[in-house]
Amino acid sequence: MERYIVVDTLAPGSQAEILKATDNVTNKTVILKKYILAEDNKIPHCFIREASLLYDLDHQNIVRLLHVLIHQNSLVLVLEHMPTDLGDDMLYRVKSKFCLGCVTATRVEYYIETSSRSNVLVDTSTNTVKIADFGLARGLFTPSCSLSPEVGSLTYQAPEILLGSPKYSSPVDMWSVGCIFGEMLLLRPLFPGSSKSMVLKEIFRLLGTPTEKTWPGVSILPWFPEVTVEAQPAEFEDVIGDLDAAGADLIRRLLYLNPKGRITAEEALKHDYFAV
Repeated sequence: MERYIVVDTLAPGSQAEILKATDNVTNKTVILKKYILAEDNKIPHCFIREASLLYDLDHQNIVRLLHVLIHQNSLVLVLEHMPTDLGDDMLYRVKSKFCLGCVTATRVEYYIETSSRSNVLVDTSTNTVKIADFGLARGLFTPSCSLSPEVGSLTYQAPEILLGSPKYSSPVDMWSVGCIFGEMLLLRPLFPGSSKSMVLKEIFRLLGTPTEKTWPGVSILPWFPEVTVEAQPAEFEDVIGDLDAAGADLIRRLLYLNPKGRITAEEALKHDYFAV
């Protein structure tokens, strides 16, 4: 750790602390993600996940892992520094680059679970966009396994997670991408809410309430009976201004309620919306 001088604490945490530091060798700014070991010195699962994923993922739109360090009672990921997250003035510049990062993760059989606007980082000097924070990312080696019920920010969570499905896969990330695209256009969250039920009601008001016909099995999901909104789907062009037919079709396919019908990352990259 002598190589790095900490200049700021960006995000304190009980499990991982995010530090801004200067690399004395390169004189460049880096990010230190410091995982504290438990009393039994057991390595946190999220550290193993994030380190292995960043080691495997080599893409211009995914933040780079520079080093892994052991320091006293902690494990440290040394990451490249990106100056800022996705602010309002950057929203229109990044639509395809963000999706490129997602498709890379999907191609190597990982999904991120934490996609949100704050995890999209921007280097304003080069207009480079990168996805960060893979602490909750997972491999798809056992896609039918039961997974954590709480992942990511509520605003960006897919309906299958909000409805309590114990099994989900890469379509949850494509939902998050759709939420971010909508936010790019509206300059506000597409599905705001401070609870699962509030977010679900916003989702159903825009997309309509799912049925067994449109989403087989939805009625037996644990929290479906708690949502009483019955609504018909709205037209995206009416809800989001400044949206052409291709854009409306892309967001509609990203935000498809039934995860089995949701567009994949590779399909999204080939969509007409990215041809302009």
